[in-house]
Amino acid sequence: MATHASWLGDIFDPKRLNICAREIARQIRCDTKTMRIDCIAVRGVSGISMGAVVSALTGIPLIIVRHTKGTHTDNLVEEPEFETLYSVQNYVIIDEFICSGETIHRIQEDIKNEAELDYMLRKIYLYKGQKEDFSGCADPITVPVYSFHLEGSDNRISKTKIDKRWR
Repeated sequence: MATHASWLGDIFDPKRLNICAREIARQIRCDTKTMRIDCIAVRGVSGISMGAVVSALTGIPLIIVRHTKGTHTDNLVEEPEFETLYSVQNYVIIDEFICSGETIHRIQEDIKNEAELDYMLRKIYLYKGQKEDFSGCADPITVPVYSFHLEGSDNRISKTKIDKRWR
């Protein structure tokens, strides 16, 4: 199957999307036993595609962080309506991979500056068809990161918890 960008292959293949989404949802459900996760933050086609499926599987709402204001709405950050007793909402990020760390940094900054509520990043979940190389990551990331990798033609999935903090 041809795609516009090689790293988007997992979201254009329904079988691979389903495998990744179910594994990320399984990890999120496991993580909610030890921490509260109020929402899932995503950005761009790759984040929304995977994030929407994981949101449906877990029942955890999405925060959509747009690249620019004014394309479809005047909001840079589209957040769900919360009825909560918490002063800070815990969120996780789903994205395909980290190259420079800029997307993660922009999601954090846009949520901090544009969202109506206060949020705290708790974890990052990455998916991509091959193992990560974080050598080019410039921004510091101080939360745990899980990376999910689909391998081989039989779509085996492996999970790596990355304890390394960048910078």
